[in-house]
Amino acid sequence: MSAKTSHLGPLRREAVKLRALKRTYWGAAGLLIIPFLIALGIYLSSHNHGSDNQSGDPTFLVKTFMNGLYVPPAALAIMSVFLFPLAAAMVGGFMIAGEAEAGTLRTMLVRPVRRGAVVLTKWATAVIYLGIVMLLVALVGLLAGWAFFGIKPMLLLGGEAGVWHALLLILLAYLYVLACMTCVISLALLFSTLSDSSLVAAVVAIALTLIVQIVLQFSYFKGLRPYWFMTHFDGWFKLFQKPIDMGPIRNGLIAFAAYSAVPTALAYLRFRRKDITS
Repeated sequence: MSAKTSHLGPLRREAVKLRALKRTYWGAAGLLIIPFLIALGIYLSSHNHGSDNQSGDPTFLVKTFMNGLYVPPAALAIMSVFLFPLAAAMVGGFMIAGEAEAGTLRTMLVRPVRRGAVVLTKWATAVIYLGIVMLLVALVGLLAGWAFFGIKPMLLLGGEAGVWHALLLILLAYLYVLACMTCVISLALLFSTLSDSSLVAAVVAIALTLIVQIVLQFSYFKGLRPYWFMTHFDGWFKLFQKPIDMGPIRNGLIAFAAYSAVPTALAYLRFRRKDITS
């Protein structure tokens, strides 16, 4: 039991540090508003459409989306383009550079700890934090959708899924996007070892992510698209069709694993040689 406690101790310490920051709560609160606004927007649009229709019946498309189960996937589609990458960059950039800003990095390393373990612990803490935030986004979306529309079986491309099956698909979709966001966390963690400013590390990570994504939209660079992790972030759409096309999902997970492992390894190498002066 003592060994288990010693392994979990660093994670608990990092979690305590995150909980002590106001930005942790403000950032999460800002993200949690989005699914509620999406549900409210669909609700108001459906009622406005119904009032304009002489027959009094919304169209098939409006009827389809008047189901609470569609709110979490809608929130995922909207937020995974920029908001989730931004949150991932912010938390990843804080992990080491934030310690340098607060003047606690040197104090932390005075204790007999391995720097590689420090890097991995901070990476895991950032992933867990973002995973919790994304889970809360899904739950808020589900509750808002239930309040506005109720819960019914979900219509998929090529079939239908019962409520519990749909909930499982939603969970898998969020886990898939979380795997994508670990790449942004890893990039931000790497830049966090190169700078003593968490803001600089986050901005560089999110800027690199978005700039490469924009550049790859040009046809000249289309051959490079399969090799950039953000190209695969929308692979979760394949979960909502029957049968599920596992090819894009598998390719995405391979890309996510590579783009998570390489920057994290580079962060470890850099941090192991980093001269701690703060």
